[in-house]
Amino acid sequence: LYSSHEIVLESLNYSNDTKDYCQTTCMICDKEMFLMRMRGHTKDKHDMSITDYKLKFNLQGFKIISKVFHKCGVCSEIMLLDADTIGTHLHKHDITHKAYNENS
Repeated sequence: LYSSHEIVLESLNYSNDTKDYCQTTCMICDKEMFLMRMRGHTKDKHDMSITDYKLKFNLQGFKIISKVFHKCGVCSEIMLLDADTIGTHLHKHDITHKAYNENS
C-alpha cells in the first residue's frame, strides 16, 4: 500500500531536461522566463537587484508558473528543476554542475 505522501511524490512532474526548467513571471513587465534568469533580468531590464525586487514585491521566493521537479541522481532528493537550486544542492555532494550533468 502506498502512503499518501508517496502518491503525491509520484504524481509530480519530473524532468532532467533543461528545456523544462521551472518558470516564473516578472512582476514588473509580465515577461515569462526560467527562474535562474530573474537575477540578470531584473538588473539588466529594470536596473534593480534581485534583493530589491523581492523586497518590493514582498517575496520569499518566486511565484512559479511552471513547476517541474528533479530527482538528484546521487541521493534521490527531490527539488525544483532549476539550475540554481540543483547547483546549491550539488555542493552537498562536492560535485560541480558540469560533472553532474556529464554523469547523469
